[in-house]
Amino acid sequence: MPQGYGYGNARLRARRSRLLTAADYNALLAKARIEDVITALTETPYKDDVQAALLRVTGVQCVFAAVRTNLTRTVHEVRGFFEGEPRLLVDILLRRWDRHNLLAILRGQSREAPPEEVWSAMVPVGQLDEVALRELARQPGLRAVIDLMTTWRLPYAAALRSVWVRPGTVPDLAQLELALYRSHYAAMREVLRQGNGNRAMVLAQLQSEVDLINLSTTMRLARRPDLTETVQQRYRTTDVRSLPLRGQRAPSLTGALPLLLEPGGYLRTPRLAELVATAGGLEGMVRGLSDSRYGPALATG
Repeated sequence: MPQGYGYGNARLRARRSRLLTAADYNALLAKARIEDVITALTETPYKDDVQAALLRVTGVQCVFAAVRTNLTRTVHEVRGFFEGEPRLLVDILLRRWDRHNLLAILRGQSREAPPEEVWSAMVPVGQLDEVALRELARQPGLRAVIDLMTTWRLPYAAALRSVWVRPGTVPDLAQLELALYRSHYAAMREVLRQGNGNRAMVLAQLQSEVDLINLSTTMRLARRPDLTETVQQRYRTTDVRSLPLRGQRAPSLTGALPLLLEPGGYLRTPRLAELVATAGGLEGMVRGLSDSRYGPALATG
């Protein structure tokens, strides 16, 4: 075991006993009411967090609040198990929560959701703490969020501003989300591209994350036969067009950003784009990916 990992890994293994088992989840699924689920959780390691949450909220929101509080505390404790390069790699993995939280803010702002509603979807375990996230959620619109991120010199601010090229315009939410994803994975790859086997393992995890995002996108595209011709014409330049949000009109064929994350993970984006254009639907997409590492899972689904 490399120096710096032994102590932390031993502490992590000890924590596994606090995780719910498959039998625990089956028992929770068998409950008839959410109140029964909450009662059952008070007999697990989530007891204190559930009881604290019940002082503020009830029902499903109680479960969400308890799990978020537990996760936040646990992850901060886990970071303390490591130092040096191990801490760096743990922090890189935890950056996914910054991405998650900023996506929640962008989505909430796009539909003018109350700050507390947006906050309920966030988990402050990345570099952005609760104070910063709440301040971003309170901003009076998407543009104000991006401006504040720029003032704070947050890593994703430049990518989001690049989408918002003209003052007074409102970019498509999907374009903002894609810019955030691409900036996130580009930054992580830059940190991990040179290093030892431990960094390679973290990079492999990020590659799988990119694959799952791109697979989700291609499966949605596969169910849009009206976009097949567009994808077929454009995929050589990886110019796969954005889908509209629910309730919006079909996208224009000009001026849209690429939809797939590039470079891809283990699945190359040209292959995915070609499948969208030629597979003839979702079943054809699954067959076309049968030889990939995700083939068995897709076939089961």
